Amino acid sequence: RICNGLTYLGVNSLTVIDSMIFAGTYGAGVFASSNDGGLWTQVSPLPSQDIISLATVDTTLYASTSGGVFISADFGASWVQASNGIGNFRGSFVNDGVNYYAPSLGSGIFMSPDYGQSWNPINNLPNNFVNAVAIVGNKLIAATQTGIYYSLNSGASWYTSSGINPTNILALFANGATLFAGVEY
Repeated sequence: RICNGLTYLGVNSLTVIDSMIFAGTYGAGVFASSNDGGLWTQVSPLPSQDIISLATVDTTLYASTSGGVFISADFGASWVQASNGIGNFRGSFVNDGVNYYAPSLGSGIFMSPDYGQSWNPINNLPNNFVNAVAIVGNKLIAATQTGIYYSLNSGASWYTSSGINPTNILALFANGATLFAGVEY
């Protein structure tokens, strides 16, 4: 157990930029460690310390909070509200080489063509409670409370994925052409 300096142990989201690990907590904000979790320090406070999830795009840190979405380009030293069109995102962003996609509970998927400065909803999924998104080849994949769906055209239309029983899919991870799913049974 590595928690030196982590004053709140309710960590519900982790992400990494370079060698810096970030931990999002629900109640105490964001903590950072530059030595593999040996020592944690709280980053600059956000307007809301209730972190729903953290994500990174290149070297930019995103925090979804109970008070909106915030962006930090300086490892959490300062934050700018960036909720331009996005609801509470859940999980990590993915990039297809052109657009960024973020899952949202109840509002489908949000797409950004400009590195997260603005977001457009893609809410034509059969189930808009999206827990995670992934990219495998040319497929945008959505993990929902009723199964996995995929799109071949950036979310304009969706198909049901076979091979997994419809259930609450909580997480996705793509490794090359292989997709891993974390499910709730």
